[in-house]
Amino acid sequence: MEEPKVEDDRIPVLKMEDLYSENNSIPSKQSPTFDTPIISAVSLPPGYWAQMAKGCDLRFGRRAIRTPGTLLYSMRDLPARREPTLRAPNRHKRIWPMNGRDLFELINQKPQNTEALYAQVVADEVLEGQAACTNCLAGDGLYTVCVRVPGQYHCANCHHGRQQGRCSLRPATSSGVKENNPERERNSPLQGTERVGQDTEARNIEIAEKIGNLILAEEKELMRLQDMIAKKEDLIQTLKAINESLGVSP
Repeated sequence: MEEPKVEDDRIPVLKMEDLYSENNSIPSKQSPTFDTPIISAVSLPPGYWAQMAKGCDLRFGRRAIRTPGTLLYSMRDLPARREPTLRAPNRHKRIWPMNGRDLFELINQKPQNTEALYAQVVADEVLEGQAACTNCLAGDGLYTVCVRVPGQYHCANCHHGRQQGRCSLRPATSSGVKENNPERERNSPLQGTERVGQDTEARNIEIAEKIGNLILAEEKELMRLQDMIAKKEDLIQTLKAINESLGVSP
């Protein structure tokens, strides 16, 4: 029996060359730059970085978006709703000035960073006022708007950098106290769907991290093989040069 394919042709994946166009303000393939992220306190229509997220031609997104069971796969059919916008730099909040290249590299540092960007784009509701995460209200986090990661209990800002344990949107214990200690959470009196939801969320995060680590290991191995091939080619060229200098035919 033929094994099912992970990739689904229904979902178009943008390649980086698709982003090199006049519409995206990128001059040419020979001058790869990225649009400067927008700093804004309001939600804006989907733009350059929303397209980048949905295209998912990213280090931890290329395979995860096609792999059932991953968070990106669960969000991939959701439409783009907004442009991800960043907070103004604030050294007290450890939010530094960032250009397009900086943001691109940050997105590719961790699977959770890629997932957080995607969630910022596709989440169906912006949480404001008392409904928002207290960290977002305090000005913490990379993004200006607070959105709940689809299918999860926490917000995208806290998901970025794998900080979801601090999110105030997570269900409280029966005593109303937020538990961030993993050992205590395992033994907490949560019952029914809340407890199952937390267990599912933790499992999803664990799987996403394992997938990201496997992709990273694969890329390192590929780079090692490419380096070996390059060294072999150099040795062949050196040998040819020596033979030619000695008048020896290959």
